[in-house]
Amino acid sequence: MTLSEPAPASAQWIVDATAEPGASPENCPVPSLADMIVLDDEAGHSRAAAVWLGDGGVECLVTISDRDGINQIVLATSLDSLADRPVPLWLGGWAIFTVFPGDAGRVVVKDDDDRVFGPPHQRLVDFGDGRKFTVVEYAYLRTGLQPDDPALSARARVCPDGTGPCLPARWIAPSASPLPLRSTSEDARDGT
Repeated sequence: MTLSEPAPASAQWIVDATAEPGASPENCPVPSLADMIVLDDEAGHSRAAAVWLGDGGVECLVTISDRDGINQIVLATSLDSLADRPVPLWLGGWAIFTVFPGDAGRVVVKDDDDRVFGPPHQRLVDFGDGRKFTVVEYAYLRTGLQPDDPALSARARVCPDGTGPCLPARWIAPSASPLPLRSTSEDARDGT
């Protein structure tokens, strides 16, 4: 596996946070800087979103904030399953994740009339043999809205640069997900 941009040394704090007892599910061993993609790491380490591969090829997604510590680590069955999702994945915090198959080029959020979503951060993962995925994260800028809230930009879309169809920028929570997801979040374990 080749990452377009492995985690920099400054991301060690994310590794340290995921290493705390009980922070990660057993299928998500503590990542190393060499196998972690950092999609969002605000100055001063106030929040971060990162991705790495866990045991058995599961995808480990993490959001961290200085107020809440680790919000969630969620695993999906594979990058393929994330790339097949009809809508992005919201972990219940501030970050939204999606995966496009192949090299999606530059990914943008279009038609965000209500300015709900931040700009996308993205990285390319290359497994060789022509298997590539573009992993994308963007911030949810408004607090208190839920996936079905009418105040969300109904027209907003996450779009790759000419390499495939756009996805709605709206998200679904893990409890409503059609994929088998597990999380360190109490809410996701409860199904609420």
